[in-house]
Amino acid sequence: MEEKLREAEQLLSYMRHQVVGPRGETLRRLAQEYPAVRMTVPPHSDTRTASVSIRGPRLEAAVVADCVSARVQAAGQRQHRRQSNKRQHSTRVFIN
Repeated sequence: MEEKLREAEQLLSYMRHQVVGPRGETLRRLAQEYPAVRMTVPPHSDTRTASVSIRGPRLEAAVVADCVSARVQAAGQRQHRRQSNKRQHSTRVFIN
């Protein structure tokens, strides 16, 4: 009998759509590729729950957790770059 794995990925609320994908596409793709793994993402209206729950056979759940982590990390990096670009573009230099 294969050992089950339960993981939780911590998210900021604006990153939830990165996990779900457009119209749930990412969740559906992962569900098709790994049918034994169950993933629970809190709805956008839930501002208190900050984690995605991943349950299933150890190896498959670990792969899904890695996919989710990669998407969240990429989204965080994009957000950081956007904020940096905003700061660079909003800086004004005055010369007398």
